[in-house]
Amino acid sequence: MTEGFGTLLRRHRLAASLTQEALAERAAVSATAVAALERGRRRAPRLSTVRQLARALDLSPEAVAELARAADADAQTEATVAPAVTTTVDAEPSPGAPPRAERARTWRTRFVGRADELAQLRRAWSDRQRLVVIAGEAGIGKTRLTSALAEELARSGVAIAWGRGSEEGLGAYAPFVEVARQIVTAADPARLASAVGGRGELTRLVPDIETRVGPLPPVTVAEAGTEQRLLFEAVGALIAGCAPVVVVLDDLHWADRASIALLHYLVRDEALTDVMVVATARDSELDPAVAGLLADLGRHAPTLRVDLHPLDDDGLAALVGDVVGASVGNEVVRYIADATDGNPFFAEEMTVQLIDTGALVDVEHGAVLRTGADSGAVPDRVREMLHRRVLALGRETQDLLATASIIGRQFDLRIAGPAAALDGLRLADAVDDALLSGLVDETGPGRLAFSHALVQRAVGERLSSARAAVIHRRVAEAIEAGAVDADAAAVQDLARHWAAVAVVDPSVATTAATWAVRAGDAALAAAAADEAIARYEQASELWSAASRGHADALVRLGDALQYRGRADEADGRYRQALHVAAALDDPALEARAAIGLGRRYPYWESDSDRIGALEHALATLKDEPDHDALRLTIMGLLVTQMINGFRAEEAARRDELVDALAAEADNPETSDATLSHLGKTRVYDWYEDPVRLDRVARRVADVGERRNDLRVIAVARFAIGLAALDRGEMDDLRVAADHYDAVARQLDDPREHSQAATVRATIAFVEGRYDDSESLSNDALTFGRASGDYNAELVFYAQGLLRAVDQGLAAAVLPLLVDTDDYQQIPSFTAGTALCAAVGGEPELARELVERLVRAGLDGSPRGADRLAPTAFLAHTTASLGLVEFAERLLAALLGQPCTAVRVGPLIGWWGPVDHHAGALLRLLGRLDEAEAHLRHALELETRMGARPFLARTRGELATVLELRGASGADALRSAALAEADALGAAGIAAEIGATDS
Repeated sequence: MTEGFGTLLRRHRLAASLTQEALAERAAVSATAVAALERGRRRAPRLSTVRQLARALDLSPEAVAELARAADADAQTEATVAPAVTTTVDAEPSPGAPPRAERARTWRTRFVGRADELAQLRRAWSDRQRLVVIAGEAGIGKTRLTSALAEELARSGVAIAWGRGSEEGLGAYAPFVEVARQIVTAADPARLASAVGGRGELTRLVPDIETRVGPLPPVTVAEAGTEQRLLFEAVGALIAGCAPVVVVLDDLHWADRASIALLHYLVRDEALTDVMVVATARDSELDPAVAGLLADLGRHAPTLRVDLHPLDDDGLAALVGDVVGASVGNEVVRYIADATDGNPFFAEEMTVQLIDTGALVDVEHGAVLRTGADSGAVPDRVREMLHRRVLALGRETQDLLATASIIGRQFDLRIAGPAAALDGLRLADAVDDALLSGLVDETGPGRLAFSHALVQRAVGERLSSARAAVIHRRVAEAIEAGAVDADAAAVQDLARHWAAVAVVDPSVATTAATWAVRAGDAALAAAAADEAIARYEQASELWSAASRGHADALVRLGDALQYRGRADEADGRYRQALHVAAALDDPALEARAAIGLGRRYPYWESDSDRIGALEHALATLKDEPDHDALRLTIMGLLVTQMINGFRAEEAARRDELVDALAAEADNPETSDATLSHLGKTRVYDWYEDPVRLDRVARRVADVGERRNDLRVIAVARFAIGLAALDRGEMDDLRVAADHYDAVARQLDDPREHSQAATVRATIAFVEGRYDDSESLSNDALTFGRASGDYNAELVFYAQGLLRAVDQGLAAAVLPLLVDTDDYQQIPSFTAGTALCAAVGGEPELARELVERLVRAGLDGSPRGADRLAPTAFLAHTTASLGLVEFAERLLAALLGQPCTAVRVGPLIGWWGPVDHHAGALLRLLGRLDEAEAHLRHALELETRMGARPFLARTRGELATVLELRGASGADALRSAALAEADALGAAGIAAEIGATDS
């Protein structure tokens, strides 16, 4: 029984008294590879690997041949994993048949992912392109694509003659020796004799050709140029006489100069009319002179260049599925794509590695990744190939690549050079050597990149942890020394390098923590919250637990977590920071922690814990200009925390703070810096006058734009939108919504996305697009929950309440509203429940709620629009039920404020023009002339705004006023109102119009 490759290798190794490690070192392969080959876990080694092992074992030519045969036999066995792609020849060609050169090749997978490129090659053959160059990196599939074409053409009777360039340099014309031998062996003798035509020069390439064609004249002896010309003519005649032929020159980048010269001749030979030459090459390894010759050939003959790129997701999925033997999930494909960049050879090897390590798990519908699988390791065969190429380089080039592997896939020579202790010509020589190896590419002046991500990993794997730490330190020192500009990327790099050094040298922990904080700041400024979180967590671990640095890192970590919507985790970090800051007696740190905690608030109650933290921090800040920004921010957050003023003392404190903040914001002399700090809080909570709010918000927006502060811009744009709605300026609201959308996208903060969706939902509701409004409300709720916003569900319920009233669904939602005890503390929510009860068939409940709220006082605790919204809801309820006893007080409250339209909360929604509600109350009070004037003003505003639902309501209300006055036009108005309500699908509005009529 024939020995397998692994068994044979082990026998030779033991005979040479070598350990696996010793053999690996001699052969310049990994010890893991030797062990895997001997165990049979890795079969079918490359021919170059066999040669290296044979040289290391000092085997005889016979033993080398035996080892090569065993490797080939194992390759055949391995190929049974998938159908083999094989191009073979008949043992006895039929007379007159064209030669079919022998070319057997097996593959692990079927041909995938190159349909367009294969179609290009088919067209090239159909058009008889003289030369096709298939270019791409190692392992990209050049030979595989060529084999697919060869297999197709061979079946149709086209001869395929295949030669290969050799990395070992096996002599002049080596690829054409293979080509000529295959043609001579496979051709019909009579046709071959005609093609040879007595040209003895062919014996230079195929010494035994005379055994097939008979004696030939001796080769001509002349000067070198003449001898070469005669040889070229003989080769051309041989190929032309056996056409149609496809000559394949594989690995042209390793071809000798003589072979390139012969190729140049053949491409220009006009007698080769039924011949196509297909050359494959790694363009990164082509000799510049050879590359120039190939480019020049295009001027002399039809030439096609096919550049192969990584496989797309579909091609990669097919390849991986073939290796696995089952379908694979998208996450497996993406995992392998991320690790291999879509290189087919690397992907195959990565897939085999995942199978071998148990990282792929079979499930009912295919293979999936095992939880925790890691793609970091380089597959054995890939590692062997790459290590061999690295070890063939000079010592200084290896040092440069080792340093670069620590820097990243792309690296700057201004950093890599000093870190590798190379400069001047030594650095230039190392760079040239690296570029010629094909392991790196030049991406710009002084900038290189590893040709593949796995190259970087393979080089990095060779470094011990101690050596890696030394390189990390050198790289960090080179960056700090000003080798490159200290931009955000450099800051991230410094954080990474110093953190790696700190693992083995704790004395640099402070340096590493400082850079980690700076990296977190840079990431957060770029809206990369996840990266910021990782860096701040790293910093908090590096700092001593009781240090200012630790507290500072905790606050920053809380900010990043809050930004990412992880609000509960953020609160925990802020509370930790408060504890550390108090122990250190650091008022500024305590203030920053309290500010973070104070950004989150429940709308339906006072959170005494957060208010207490803010008040304590405000009290401990010294009266120094350095603390002005912190004081203003805390004051603004306290206003928001106490916006509803559930207790009288809270309302008084809130109004005191509002007066101070508004005075600062309104002051034309207030600095940009102060406005910027004010803009980090909810300035729209301070104003009941929309004109003042708009003016301040636009100033804040300008400051934010100048400083490129997205947070400030977001607050300002949102406030401008609120002011626009309060004034009934729909065009301004749409513009503000567009600007706010843009900022929300840049911030990519779920809370901002939630508010942006809420703005759009409100616009849709104003216009009567109920389906759009509901969809956008759902989006807002989804984003709000993701952000950890306490109030997301409240906003969702409130918007649903308003739609329910319009659409005649009030009776259905009323039980839900009544059961929501927390929200019933909010005056606007309670007043909305009263309205829902009034139109939903529960007049007694509606009256009870109206009476309770009016008795509590409309000038009480709610601030701003939250004072107007409940008044408008109560006015609507009062007018609907005819509760005359409340009308005067509600009318006074409506007319005594500066808004034109009724906004519900911080843009939860709107509830028509103030004039509509005033007109309805005046109608109830019998003041019909005033009622008509207010209602006509409301109609003008609704028309400008495109507010179709309230346009229908107001027409119905005005129709009733006209009927009471005995004026004409009432029927037409009511008909128009009912038609509008019907077109909107607003059954609730239609019912209100009918009720008003009765």
